[in-house]
Amino acid sequence: MQRLLTKVEKEKSEYGLSMQAPCPDDAVSHLRSQVENDLGTALPDDYARFLSRTNGLDHNGLTIFGSRTAPIAGYDDREIEGVVEANRDRRDVDSMKKYLVVGESGDMVYAFDPEKSRYVGLDSCSLDHCESYASFDTMLKAAFEANA
Repeated sequence: MQRLLTKVEKEKSEYGLSMQAPCPDDAVSHLRSQVENDLGTALPDDYARFLSRTNGLDHNGLTIFGSRTAPIAGYDDREIEGVVEANRDRRDVDSMKKYLVVGESGDMVYAFDPEKSRYVGLDSCSLDHCESYASFDTMLKAAFEANA
């Protein structure tokens, strides 16, 4: 993950942009409680580590949700959705209630399946299961490759 984020940081800096600020430890702790209370699941540790490095990501059509809805670094008119808000919106669909959605691209929804302790890629239209990933890092790498 570190290598991918360093590459994104370099690309953004070429355009005068920066990464999202890291999510402070106390905000990650608050998010853990909020995810548990509001969504009935635990916040995965590897996703929490990502947030501690950069509080969300918007790059080449790939969005990884932040700890809360916030402006994208360098823009006044664009936001990264917060993970809790993103899941509230998507849980109107029964099949999505079992997942913790962590990101999306034009054709994929990226989520954690707590029953199987795996990340998954779902087709954004049909919500059919397309991919499985053993960790957040492997999911992020695959998402970057798909959106390169």
